[in-house]
Amino acid sequence: MINTFSDNNLSVSSHDNYFHSLTKREWDVLLLLTEDLSNQEIADGLHLTRNTVKTYRRRIAEKLLISGKDQLARFSRKNQAWLKNKYFQFYPL
Repeated sequence: MINTFSDNNLSVSSHDNYFHSLTKREWDVLLLLTEDLSNQEIADGLHLTRNTVKTYRRRIAEKLLISGKDQLARFSRKNQAWLKNKYFQFYPL
């Protein structure tokens, strides 16, 4: 059985290995989701189209085994500090 993030389990602690499959751009989108930005705001900030952001969100959710865009947004906000820390481990300044 595959574990998925659910409303009751939005923590990242036991799912650390899923994040290694995200691309740099997917990480960029995920971090902007932690700021509760809309697809259009993310698109404007990254110089993408809104449809491209939607595609990235879908791919992120699939890779992290999260169902639905609302759940992905909740997950990103709940784990904001952890996600930012992990991002800078992968992509140091």
